[in-house]
Amino acid sequence: MTVELVLELETEERLATQVSPRLVAANSILELSSLDLEQMITQEVTENPALERTEILTCDACGSALEHGVCISCLERHVRDEMLAWLRAPEQAEPRVEPEDDLDPLERVDAGETLGEQLLSELMTILPPTDRDLGEVLIGSLDERGYLNAGVDEIARLADVSVERVERALHHLQRLEPIGWGARNLRECLLLQIEALADEGIEPPHVREIAANYLRELSERKLERIARLLGTSREEIVRAAEFIRHHLHPFPTQGLTAPNQSERDARSAHVRPDVVLRHKGDDFEIEVVESNRFFLRVNPLYMKLRAELASGDFDLPPEQRNHIAYYVKRARDFIMNINARRETLLNVTRCVVEQQREFLLNGVRHLRPMTRAQVAERLSLHESTISRATNRKYVMLPDRRVIPFSDFFTPSLGPKDVLEEIIISERKPLTDEEIKALMEERGINIARRTVTKYRTQMGILPATLRSPGRASHLPGGRKSGRNGRV
Repeated sequence: MTVELVLELETEERLATQVSPRLVAANSILELSSLDLEQMITQEVTENPALERTEILTCDACGSALEHGVCISCLERHVRDEMLAWLRAPEQAEPRVEPEDDLDPLERVDAGETLGEQLLSELMTILPPTDRDLGEVLIGSLDERGYLNAGVDEIARLADVSVERVERALHHLQRLEPIGWGARNLRECLLLQIEALADEGIEPPHVREIAANYLRELSERKLERIARLLGTSREEIVRAAEFIRHHLHPFPTQGLTAPNQSERDARSAHVRPDVVLRHKGDDFEIEVVESNRFFLRVNPLYMKLRAELASGDFDLPPEQRNHIAYYVKRARDFIMNINARRETLLNVTRCVVEQQREFLLNGVRHLRPMTRAQVAERLSLHESTISRATNRKYVMLPDRRVIPFSDFFTPSLGPKDVLEEIIISERKPLTDEEIKALMEERGINIARRTVTKYRTQMGILPATLRSPGRASHLPGGRKSGRNGRV
């Protein structure tokens, strides 16, 4: 049997979609945050001699261009607020004159001392001076809750001391007010507080046992189970739970700034908006802030050389000709992609404003269900383009609130606002089932597990750990905002 191999060449026409490098670059620029975009522009200007950037001074608060170093938009708003305050209460708008003799300029200077620095000062009154480096490592290892996020062995290695010295320093740190600094978890934080109260002769029955072994059951309100396991009555467990809720805190920074963040930083920290919305009569004016922050252009000298080379009036070696052609094209493409980003942001914002007009006028409870797919269909764009345009982008609303673009696509914000209002106005901590019933009375059909999910997402403690009338937000949780404030 003979096998014969035959090689033949055939021509076949086939259509295939290929993504151009320019489209890939445009999409990459579109999804960048404002900070990442500035870094990319800085890098491109550094690498491309044909690209020039002209800086425009803008207001850090609203993004408007400054005139002689002054933000006219913020100034007008400040004057308007002062006038409204005077119209409401003229006596409160009168300037308070301070005696010059009593005015100490140094008293007006914010020291900016962080909570961590205060803790270190207190800790060093107990520890020997030689342990200052150890104290700094300990304080620097606290997270935003005041919990210790590093092991004792690791801290000993970083401070170059023995584990025994670290444990001794940690013991002193954990007893600084409010008790609980340096705890590894909620259980240890509560037990440290219980131990401190016990030293003062205050220790109700079963509190220590519940904190040590039954926190999960307590959070799930399984009081009968706890009573059965501890061999006592439900009433005793209720009293112990009330003591935990009213006399103990879940983390030492509750109501304070993070240990390594100053009060001034906490007050002044803000997110730079990508888009600003302003009232303009009965409509809204949309401004893409990037248009005010910088101006990009191709270097005039490179443009002139490129034109002369194209017309044949000027001749250069091939290497230099290629250099000019390459960088001019690269600069033009980059500027075109930046402009396309601005145009897409403007169109997406315009579409969102049309759909969410009631939300902008009346607050978060008027937020309409809307998806990115709907916006993409209206603008004849791909849904991934809308996702890139809204991801990590922020909008300043007419009332000066800055919210993420994702809020326009989050219909749960309205129910979350109602949930928070119910918790703030409660006279006694309400269970999730009771909150569900109250929300249904307000026309919001919701399941109990959804209430639990929203409360957890907002960082609100369960009823067993919550004080009456306080949302008691945990770190990392996000407040929905009252009356539309986010």
